[in-house]
Amino acid sequence: MSDQVNDAMRADTLREMNHGPEMYDFGFWNRKLSSFAQEREIPVLDLAPGFATAIANERLYFENDTHVNERGHVLIAELIQEFLEANELLRGAP
Repeated sequence: MSDQVNDAMRADTLREMNHGPEMYDFGFWNRKLSSFAQEREIPVLDLAPGFATAIANERLYFENDTHVNERGHVLIAELIQEFLEANELLRGAP
């Protein structure tokens, strides 16, 4: 996902693949999964939009790495909680 939300990592990935930005759609699989789930009325959470918004203001990944750091993990937990609450998927939970 880091390639989807981090401009520098996206550029590095494209350079390594020897592709221009028009040659690779970084959001393709997110849209494919969302469409599949929507057709079957399955709630699905795409973390990319939340990360794309947050990454403008804070570091979410380890430097020169695609793994999320502590703040990235906290953001994932926050996004999951918001998703579960918004979709009323926590019924009966304390």
